[in-house]
Amino acid sequence: MILGLGFCATAQAGLWTFSSGGVVYDNNPIGFTEAHVVSGEGSSISSVIFTLTVSGGYDSDLAGYLRLGNTAGSPDYAIGFGSLTDGGNGSHTYSYALDASSSFYSLNPNDTWTLFLADQSPGGQDSVVSWSLDITAVPEMENEALALFGIVVISVMAVRRRNKLRLKKRPGPQTF
Repeated sequence: MILGLGFCATAQAGLWTFSSGGVVYDNNPIGFTEAHVVSGEGSSISSVIFTLTVSGGYDSDLAGYLRLGNTAGSPDYAIGFGSLTDGGNGSHTYSYALDASSSFYSLNPNDTWTLFLADQSPGGQDSVVSWSLDITAVPEMENEALALFGIVVISVMAVRRRNKLRLKKRPGPQTF
């Protein structure tokens, strides 16, 4: 039991920042798309903080998603129309930190992450300055579980062998 406590999983945190940026053209559904591969993280997401930095006109007319993976049905975090509002308009730079944990909880973060943003109405052009993912993931405990299983099997075999040897050393029934 005490040995099993030594195999506790610890969460790993990784900050991935992407700053190539680009224009989100005004009132254009084609939008801005950028994809990056994340690797070397644990195998199960416990939290994801998505930070987006934009500059330009009216952020409130941006909508899109953050997607994990590139297949049909890949999980995503929706960035709804009006969810990015800084209360101002005109020329500015503003950062948004959004908790996307519920969309990606327990999934493997080691995959392609894609950001898509489109400008939904006229009124000013925006640019993506940068975006980042602050991922906290728990490593898979497969190797540790196999080692623990091996130790248990070897211990059971040793106990059975010891008991078998004890039975052989016992004297047989005594007759008088």
